[in-house]
Amino acid sequence: NLGVKRFHIDDVELLDNLVAKIREGVLQINNMSYRTNVKAKMTSYKFFNEGNGKPEFDKIRKMFPEYNITDIWGNIYNKGDKAMEHHHTNTEFGETLNYGQYITSGIIYLTDSEQGTVFTKLGITEKAEKGKVILFSPAELHEVPEIKEEERITIGFNAYPSYA
Repeated sequence: NLGVKRFHIDDVELLDNLVAKIREGVLQINNMSYRTNVKAKMTSYKFFNEGNGKPEFDKIRKMFPEYNITDIWGNIYNKGDKAMEHHHTNTEFGETLNYGQYITSGIIYLTDSEQGTVFTKLGITEKAEKGKVILFSPAELHEVPEIKEEERITIGFNAYPSYA
């Protein structure tokens, strides 16, 4: 168990562009809003790989050359939304992902929020701060308590080792 690694993205324009793309993505027909353990608006799992958010996310991808980031989705939590306790091991997404185990999962916070991400087994709550990036084991159980403010926007992702 490696716990949680933290990074920071200082490019505010990039962060704001990602927010704009998520706002478009949750409106697309293939969105996953309220259909997963994330009880909030959500883009498709491949939105930033295949959707019109790809050019923006490619800038973030360069920050983590050791990872092949495969599933990248955006979340917009509104007041009363939450994420139920879950993990990111491949089995969660059905049988479409048979490429071996993810080696890391991550969250990019695009807005500040009173509600952080609670890692239940680790006993820690990661504060939600704009620009903060956290990496954690896909098997780590985590949840987001009910949102008290108007909006909390994040990107979630999973990655395999990069063999480039």
